Parts: sequence; C-alpha cells; structure tokens
Amino acid sequence: MRAMKLPVTRRLRFSLRALLGVFTLAALWLGWNVHVVQQRAALLESLRTMRTVDVYTTTSCTELEPEELGRPEGMSLIRYWLDDESVTDVCFCVAAGSSPPIDYTLAKEVFPEADVYQDHRGASWR
Repeated sequence: MRAMKLPVTRRLRFSLRALLGVFTLAALWLGWNVHVVQQRAALLESLRTMRTVDVYTTTSCTELEPEELGRPEGMSLIRYWLDDESVTDVCFCVAAGSSPPIDYTLAKEVFPEADVYQDHRGASWR
C-alpha cells in the first residue's frame, strides 16, 4: 500500500526587496502624518498665544475629559494616536480695515475641518 502524500501548504513568500519597499512606503506615510500633526500643533500653539484670535477645539467646547470624548468624528485613527487636536472654529478678531496677524489662508489650509472666519467688530471689544 502506498503512503498517502500530504498536500504541500504553500505559505506566503516575499522577497526581501518587496518587504523593504512595503516598509519604506509605510514609514513615508507615517512620517507624513507626524509632520502634519506637528505643523498643526505648532500653528495651534501660536494662535493660542495671540490676543486677537479665538480657537475652539473639540476638547475646549465640552466639560468632558479628552479620554472620555474618544476619537472626534472624521479624524483618522493614526492622527488620534499621534494626539492631533480637532479644531472646530478659528476666529480672527481684527479691527476694520486691518489684516489678521498671520496669513488667513494658512489657517484654512492647516485646519480644513475648522470654520475659519474674520470678525471685523474691532479688537477693542475684547
């Protein structure tokens, strides 16, 4: 009687070059996300130090702790893990006829989820 031959299970095989390519792409993607989060954090910090700018984030508009809120709607999981902050509103309170202290379009580009607007009532009301 012949011994039955067991079927050979073929495992996934990848070349070292393919693995290096996948890890390089993953590292580039992660590095880009870290850069975006750092850029947002730097601009958010500079906006918070200005007297004529009001910044509202998801955590500043609630009584709950950030851990209790969970991940904001629309934020990717990787950005949440990197401690990105979801900005809801940015208000530039400038005097009539003057320009905001930083580039208004920069805030719109860096915080696409936020409602960025200018309030021309004047800085004296603050």
